[in-house]
Amino acid sequence: NEPAIRNAAAVGLRELGDERALYPIVSLINDPKTEGNRGTLIYALEGFNCYNLLPFLVKLIINGNFEVSHQAFSVIESIDIEIDSDTLNTCIKKIKEIVPQDNTKADLLEDLIDLLYEMYDNYNPK
Repeated sequence: NEPAIRNAAAVGLRELGDERALYPIVSLINDPKTEGNRGTLIYALEGFNCYNLLPFLVKLIINGNFEVSHQAFSVIESIDIEIDSDTLNTCIKKIKEIVPQDNTKADLLEDLIDLLYEMYDNYNPK
């Protein structure tokens, strides 16, 4: 229940890089008790292969506060494996369907769409 201890554990798990820690960290991110203290947990995801979490990360960007949104964006930037086109298209469609509550998120969402198109192009050259 202590955010400082939870954050230290998440950073330690990131440094270990053991993939078994990935879904427990995701569970913590989804836990209502971590509301307002998720930035470090999301940061810890960068130490793992998160390509399967792309829709989850996009949801964090859409629904999260400033820190959560930007940290999730950073995790997506760190993905260096091909994402299937169906997943990318689903994520892009979901982003385009929403209207952000504030203009600061609109710029981040536009950047996210650009990043997803870039990810697609990197693995599907014309």
